[in-house]
Amino acid sequence: MVLLTYDAHFTVPGEVGRFSGFTEMSLAPFDMDESEQLIDAVLDPNDLDEQTRLRLTVGAQGSPLLLAEAVRQLVEDGIIGRKGRRWTELRPLPEGAVTDLATIVVRRRLGLDDIANEVLEVLAIIEDSVGGRALEEVASRRGVADDDLLPALGRLEARGLIITDLGGQGISAHLRHPLVRDEIYRQMGTERRRLLHEDAGEVFVRLRGTSAFPSIAARHLAAAGLPGRGLDGLITGIRRSLRMNALPSALELCRQAIGVLNNVEPDQLDRYLYAIVRLRERVYARLGATPLRRVDLREAQHLASAVGTDDDRRQIAMRTAEIALRRGELADARAKVDTAAHGLVDADPRRARARLAQALVAWQSGRPADAASILEAAIAEAGPEPPGRRPSGRGCATPRAWCWQGAAARCLRSSTCSRPGASTACAAIPMTRPWSSTPWPTSSSPRADWWTPTGCCGVPSS
Repeated sequence: MVLLTYDAHFTVPGEVGRFSGFTEMSLAPFDMDESEQLIDAVLDPNDLDEQTRLRLTVGAQGSPLLLAEAVRQLVEDGIIGRKGRRWTELRPLPEGAVTDLATIVVRRRLGLDDIANEVLEVLAIIEDSVGGRALEEVASRRGVADDDLLPALGRLEARGLIITDLGGQGISAHLRHPLVRDEIYRQMGTERRRLLHEDAGEVFVRLRGTSAFPSIAARHLAAAGLPGRGLDGLITGIRRSLRMNALPSALELCRQAIGVLNNVEPDQLDRYLYAIVRLRERVYARLGATPLRRVDLREAQHLASAVGTDDDRRQIAMRTAEIALRRGELADARAKVDTAAHGLVDADPRRARARLAQALVAWQSGRPADAASILEAAIAEAGPEPPGRRPSGRGCATPRAWCWQGAAARCLRSSTCSRPGASTACAAIPMTRPWSSTPWPTSSSPRADWWTPTGCCGVPSS
């Protein structure tokens, strides 16, 4: 990865500097020879005298961008021009011929009509050559007709402000340099920027091809003072990534959503943080990052006391119990499962899940009789088998001698397993009678995901 910056006072972020193999390289300002070579490249061939070259070089202060733009501005002002085939001074250079970039940008905007200035500011907001009709859609929201857009881009390119590319995917245009873009952005008023960011955010939310990148819309909506709308899009994107099992994308969107939280109103902060932390914990679960899961579950438990529902708190308790069981912390796992089961009636499918979890904890604790009793109670609470259904256990002596698969299917029959090929609520459970001497999985691999409350087989529901 190569990170390019153009700020003389740039400080390397700590998370970047910690990467192994990280190397920082700074480019020194142009010296006299390099500046003269650039002048000769821009004005080829030329007969500029030494005094003109010296004034250009000293005025640019070693910046190749400023030197090139200053030369271009002198050409546009008619001070430097062609005599025959060679570039030369047509008039003496005035005082302050090489000025700062902000002044050059202002001078190039002089004489532009309202439509061209509108398009220029739209480009400064959307920043890059995004394509996919994004420019056309945002410009249209600003009152620029399609027939007026292309001529306006031509005028801006003739002024040396932008570069255009008319491809098959729509018009692509961007500012000539990030520093030029920054100057145009700074010259806009605060309310003007806000309105343009809002229009850009609305377009990126719904435009086909860009809606798949919710961070773009979120950034614009946050800059427009609408961070909640941006966060809603990011949260939707995280859920979509989880459904697709695109875990790196989901984790990146979580990181971006946390960044947008800085702009959220205080009364909405806990609600959005809670939603993001819950989703991030699911990402960590699939990645196997148990220590990070525990941190997020602790934070989610704290936030749930203020913004969560009773069902949310039960789910957090069950997921915390899963981790405790995997780590062999049986007392903690039992306490969490009992907390999740508290207050649930027999007909509630969540009680059946909790019962199965209690049985699993009891077995892991060396109490197989208690485990069998708990599971029998879960079967009884679940009620009779629906008509037309047969026990799913294979190799059992009698219909009541449920194997683990059959018992779990009855306990979890209200769930639909999303794992391909599963014919019951959880077809992955080993077929062993709960009261047999065959041990359950060890505490290092307890298969606690059988009873994870957000979906069976360890596949969380959307």
